[in-house]
Amino acid sequence: MSERKGDILKVALELFNKKGIDEVRTRDIAKEIKISLGNLTYYFPTKTDIVFALVQEAGKAIDEALAQNGANPEKNILIIYYGQVETIFKTHLKYKFLFGRWGEIISSNPQIQKFAQELLKVRFDSWKGLNEQLVKEKLAVLQSILKIKQGS
Repeated sequence: MSERKGDILKVALELFNKKGIDEVRTRDIAKEIKISLGNLTYYFPTKTDIVFALVQEAGKAIDEALAQNGANPEKNILIIYYGQVETIFKTHLKYKFLFGRWGEIISSNPQIQKFAQELLKVRFDSWKGLNEQLVKEKLAVLQSILKIKQGS
């Protein structure tokens, strides 16, 4: 990514988090960076393109951190689980404008929606394996087992 694109995304993230996505215009972002609106739209033609880039950035940040906290036979599974939860929490804080209105943002654009669906499928598959490991090590219980024991 070019330095200019990175600057645009950094400032957009700050403004979106501070003022809310609806209150920030591309003109505001350009003004904050001290570039022309035309220069900004060269990199990101619309505000939706900026939002999509930030969605991708957040997804990548979580993926990289989850990979670092991934399954390692020599690492305690609870430490792995905690590291993944902590990573997601910190990313949600950093991109709070996104996660406060996640459903609305992903449903507003087919490109963002497709990206989010693919991302979530991979995450759910990964977490399913993690949860199965927790059950295997008797550190968690499957909900279906609880229902059987309770007579539900």
